[in-house]
Amino acid sequence: MFKTARLVLCVCFCLSSLNAASFHAAGDFSTTTNPNGPWSYGGTPTLGGTFTASTIAGPSPSCSNSNLTGWVTAGDQPYVLSPLGGQQDCAGSITVPTGVLDMHPTSDGIYSVVRFTSPYAGIFDVTGFFQALHYGDTDDHVLASGTPITNLYLQSNHQGSVAGFSLTVNLNAGDTLDFAVGMGSNGYAGDSTAFDATITDASQTPEPATWFLIASGLCAATVLRRRSARSV
Repeated sequence: MFKTARLVLCVCFCLSSLNAASFHAAGDFSTTTNPNGPWSYGGTPTLGGTFTASTIAGPSPSCSNSNLTGWVTAGDQPYVLSPLGGQQDCAGSITVPTGVLDMHPTSDGIYSVVRFTSPYAGIFDVTGFFQALHYGDTDDHVLASGTPITNLYLQSNHQGSVAGFSLTVNLNAGDTLDFAVGMGSNGYAGDSTAFDATITDASQTPEPATWFLIASGLCAATVLRRRSARSV
């Protein structure tokens, strides 16, 4: 019986080690550390340009309530902010829901960027969305090591509209995924954009056939143990 118990514990440990690593942009967000693990917050002067991490932690001056806080560049924008303790009104004109980040570009074209730097090589499933929070239009992008792989667009006067993405990408250790928000074709106006993404290590997720073999092996081993015990 004890040998069977040890076998079950061993298999359970193996199963737990097969759980896929997952990274969550909004859930992992830090208002005190930048970079924060694989995540960093800042901007690029052009799409795919040189990334500069924000160094100013706190609320954006353009937001009326200090509960909306995060990372700001040049004292105001671009910014990446998070509503703490519930949805948050910004400048009396938009509501930022919980579970997202609020991104905003600058009037001179600097993109607001959330960057993920892969901690190791792997195949990753990337899902998420951009959502218009205000009246302006924005161009929204996912870039792999500086190269756009998904280009989306949120039209003006479509407050609440959502543009989603679902990708599978191969990353080496140190490769980056940038999630970027620009000011769109109508220029700088009402460009607050909600964003979230989940990045899951697909290379660590067993296929259904693998789960079946593991379960079958456990059952077979248990039966053999019981037969061995009866024969003693």
